[in-house]
Amino acid sequence: MNDVLERLVAGAVADPGGPGCVVGLVRPGEPLVTARRGLANLEHRVPITDDTVFHVASVSKQFTAYAVAALAQDGKLGMDDPVAAHLPWFPFPDITLDHLVRHTSGLRDQWEMVEAAGRRMEDVITTADVVRMVAAQRTLNFSPGDRYAYCNTGYTLLGLVVEAVSGQPLREFCAERVFEPLRMTRTRFVDDHQEVVEDRADSYATRPAGGYRRIALSYATAGATSLNTTVGDLARWAAHTMTPPMRALRETGAGYGLGVHVDTTGVWHAGADAGFRSHFLVLPDAGVAGIVLANHAGVDTERLCAAAVGIPEPAPKPAPTASVGTADRVAPAAYPGIFYCDEADAHVRLVDHDGALCLARPTLAATPLRPVGPETFEVDVAGDERVTLVLGADHLLYSTDGARNLRFDRIR
Repeated sequence: MNDVLERLVAGAVADPGGPGCVVGLVRPGEPLVTARRGLANLEHRVPITDDTVFHVASVSKQFTAYAVAALAQDGKLGMDDPVAAHLPWFPFPDITLDHLVRHTSGLRDQWEMVEAAGRRMEDVITTADVVRMVAAQRTLNFSPGDRYAYCNTGYTLLGLVVEAVSGQPLREFCAERVFEPLRMTRTRFVDDHQEVVEDRADSYATRPAGGYRRIALSYATAGATSLNTTVGDLARWAAHTMTPPMRALRETGAGYGLGVHVDTTGVWHAGADAGFRSHFLVLPDAGVAGIVLANHAGVDTERLCAAAVGIPEPAPKPAPTASVGTADRVAPAAYPGIFYCDEADAHVRLVDHDGALCLARPTLAATPLRPVGPETFEVDVAGDERVTLVLGADHLLYSTDGARNLRFDRIR
C-alpha cells in the first residue's frame, strides 16, 4: 500500500524540492501507512516527515465542536442554549449553540468581514478583533435556522463558549479532554501568532512567473481554525472517531454535523489557510480514513485523499453566488465617492481610474468593477472570492457569499 501512496503523492507534488505534503492511510488496529514529498521549509531545505507539524485550518472545527459536545454531556450546557446565555455581549438572542455548530446562524463570516474592512489576510487577526466585528453586527445574512451557510464566526464563538463554561481556554480544555488521553502529543490549538511551534512547516504558493512565495499566517484566534498537528496524531483521532460512541455522537444524519460534513462520501472536512491545505476523510463502515496535510496552496488535498482511500474522484463544486439586495437607481456620474460601514468599521472608495470604475479599500489595490446589471457590479478579490456591489444614491450594498448586504453609507 505504501507504494500506491508514494505514486499518488508523486503525482500531486511535481517538485520534490518545493513545498509538498504528507498522506496517511488509517485502519484501526493496523500500523499507519504514510508517504510524503517536498520540503517543510524552503529556506533551510527541511524535508517533510511524519513528524512535521501543519496548521490544518478548518479541520480544527471538529475538535471545537467535540469540546462543546463534551460540556453538554457533562450537563454544563445544552445545544439549544442561546449563545447570549454564555456570552452576554452577543447581540442576537435567537441564535443557539446548535445554530453555530451546524452553520445555520445567519451570522456574517469573520474572514469576509475582515476583507470587507480592507484588511489583508496576512495581517494579525485576533479573537478580540472577531468579537468586535460580531458585537457591531446589526443584521444577519438570514434568520437563524432558515438555511445552511458555512460560517467561521460561529466556531470562534464556540471556542469562547467553551472557555466561558469550563473556565479554561479552548487549547487547555482540548489538551486535557482530547489530546492527552489520545496521546496526541504534537497537537495544540495555537492562539498566539508569535508562538514558536517546533517542527512546524511554513506556508507557500507558486509564483505566476515560477518559483515560490511564502504566505504569512498571523492568526491569533482559535476555534474555527489554528489547530496544529501531525499526520500521526490525526491518525489517532481518526481511529477514535470510528469507535461506536464517537460514531453515534458525530454521524447525526446527512449534512453538517459535529464539526464535520456527513454525506455519501463519508465523514470529512477540508481546510485552507494561507498556503496550508488539509483534508480529513473517514469511511466508518469501511473502517478506513485518509489524511492529507500540505504546505503548498496548489496541492489538491481533496482529490489526493479520495484516491488514497480508494473512492471515486469528487465531482466539481459549483461556484457560490451571493444573494444581494436592491438600492435606489443612481446616475453613473454619482458613483465615485467614499463610503463607511459601521458594522465593519471600515471605509471603501469608488474611484475612476482612466474611465474604469474601481473598488479601493485600505491596504488593498484598487480593482476594476464589472457591470452585471443596473447599478450592479462584480469584482473578484482574494483568489476565488467574488464581491457584488449594488449602488444607490447615498449608499452601496456590499455582498459576498458569507457577508450579505453590508451597507456602506456615502460620506463624501
